[in-house]
Amino acid sequence: DGDITLTAKTDITIGTPESTDDGVSTEVGNIKLTAQTGKVLLNGTLTTVATADRGTDSKFADGNITVDAATKLTQNANIKATNGDISLLARTDDLAQNANIDVAKGDVSVTAGVAGTDSAATFTGGSITMAPGTSTIISDEGDIAYRAGTNIKSEILATNAGDIALTANADIVAANAITTKLGKVDLTAQTGS
Repeated sequence: DGDITLTAKTDITIGTPESTDDGVSTEVGNIKLTAQTGKVLLNGTLTTVATADRGTDSKFADGNITVDAATKLTQNANIKATNGDISLLARTDDLAQNANIDVAKGDVSVTAGVAGTDSAATFTGGSITMAPGTSTIISDEGDIAYRAGTNIKSEILATNAGDIALTANADIVAANAITTKLGKVDLTAQTGS
């Protein structure tokens, strides 16, 4: 096993709607999917099972999952990591989370329509919508951050030890529980409610 990297000029589709068991997995390595000008459709699972802790640079060498779509990102199958950071990015369009994200130890970042850091963010108009009953759960330690250029509708968000931050340029609807045992929860609707 090793790194799995897939870069497409336009769109990427993983798996089929008929079988969410189809997917991409690696035991020791990272998964990185990049659609340079198009969308990403995840009908198959993404899984890493690396167990090494963070290095001296505060990063995981293995176990990370990155999905980078120039436009829309749709997650229809579960994403799982043992130790590793997960990053989902829809650069200029909406992100639909229709399945779960589960991590033992690591950070989860979900972004739609936001470019740049918090202090110098440019909003390009994407929303994040979690389907009813879906969840993002970190069972050990790690932070959860959702950022959207327009709206966020969240469902179950939980981390055992870490912070949870939701930042939307417009509105945030917390439709289900947001919990952390050892951390803080911060919801920021910059121009909405």
